[in-house]
Amino acid sequence: MAGIGFKLRKMMRKQSLILDIAAVLYSVLITSGPWIISSAYIFWVVTTFKKVPGFFLGVVTYSFIFSMMIVGAFSFLLTRHLADLLYAKEYQKIFGTYKATLFITLTISVAISGIFFLINSSYDLKEVMLGIYTFLAISVIWVDVAFLEVVENYVGVILGFLVGFSGAMFLSFMLEEDPLGLLIAFDSGILVTLFILSMLLLKAFGTHGKSSFEFLKVSKKYPENPLIGVSYYAAVWIDDLIAWKFFGKELSPGFYFAKEYDMPMFLAYIFIIPTLALFVLLIETEFYSDYRAFYSDIIYNKKLDEIELQHRRLLSSLTYSLRIIWVVQLVVFTIGMLISPLLNSYVFKSATAAFAFKAGLFGSSMNAIFLTYLLIILYFDYRKLALKGTLLVLFSNLILSLLTMKSFPGLGFAVSFTLGVVFFMTHFSIKDLLYTTFAKQESGLEKTTISMIKLGGSKK
Repeated sequence: MAGIGFKLRKMMRKQSLILDIAAVLYSVLITSGPWIISSAYIFWVVTTFKKVPGFFLGVVTYSFIFSMMIVGAFSFLLTRHLADLLYAKEYQKIFGTYKATLFITLTISVAISGIFFLINSSYDLKEVMLGIYTFLAISVIWVDVAFLEVVENYVGVILGFLVGFSGAMFLSFMLEEDPLGLLIAFDSGILVTLFILSMLLLKAFGTHGKSSFEFLKVSKKYPENPLIGVSYYAAVWIDDLIAWKFFGKELSPGFYFAKEYDMPMFLAYIFIIPTLALFVLLIETEFYSDYRAFYSDIIYNKKLDEIELQHRRLLSSLTYSLRIIWVVQLVVFTIGMLISPLLNSYVFKSATAAFAFKAGLFGSSMNAIFLTYLLIILYFDYRKLALKGTLLVLFSNLILSLLTMKSFPGLGFAVSFTLGVVFFMTHFSIKDLLYTTFAKQESGLEKTTISMIKLGGSKK
């Protein structure tokens, strides 16, 4: 993401209010653009059409959630491998890795969706084909977005989503009378988005290169990364699955939706967008510059006092960035709490949903801070610490949500991510970074055997 930092630093150096605002908006697009557009479309459908088929809501909601969990399962491993390819300038291997990633994603998605429709066998062939296609298409989109981030073509990604979902909105009015019309319109828009993203990928990487599953071998070098991806995304969504058990209503055979929980949680997550944008703005500018300078000094064997000076700068920029992120998220959280009575009066209209929003607002704020720490920890390659933190959040959310969901919806989510933040804050520090960095390095001494000789005796 170094290219992102370069663009943002270039904007910020101009010392212009307009360019500063542009940098913030660019950060928002990077972190939340596809999610905002997709969620806005679904919200538009629900509020625009009087009769929204349960099958449409079920297929689209489940496809988004479980596709993110599938792709997220190996996203940290894939990102690590792509970073290694870029560092080694082995660009020709990227498209082969993309094809292999698609194969794995599609295989898993076909298996999961196939099993789902085998269990829920009341659907006709047309519904089954549309349901499977939706799941596969959204899964592929997340893969495409991950690879397009490599070439930092964020504008192209946003345009792809805008064009696709604009087409879906137009078709929705034309196909409204058809029971499957809204889903057909949505799938048509997804197809347009897929086509645009695929063209961008082909332009960036070409079509050369055999499918390469080399990134799976990287798991031997980074065994924690896939587990981090699985545990983090499972931690984010596990409380939703539990809420479906307690509050969920069956929209269509096999598809459950807990309106009193899912809607408040969706609105609560909107309040973390500023923090995610700020993370990119701060971490990818000053922090990244100091981070790169610190390790460059080590690689090029600079003097110890120069390395220590750069270490102090790195510590200062990290401390400053984290402080600003905490303050901004606190302000946004406060705004959310202040408008919660208004949302309760006009949107939620139930005590359960109102409590879920407040708990979700606090929990999503902690999730934003947790994710900030997680990504910074992975910057410094503290993979075991990252895995422990994500596993702590996953199991605490699972257990607490099962115990408290009925009486205090969202409490398990809020408490678990708070525990995760506290864990990272008490276990992560870069004050000893110099020692840990050099301690990780191999000594360079050749392996040999040691012979012990008894005094006055023979070799043993």
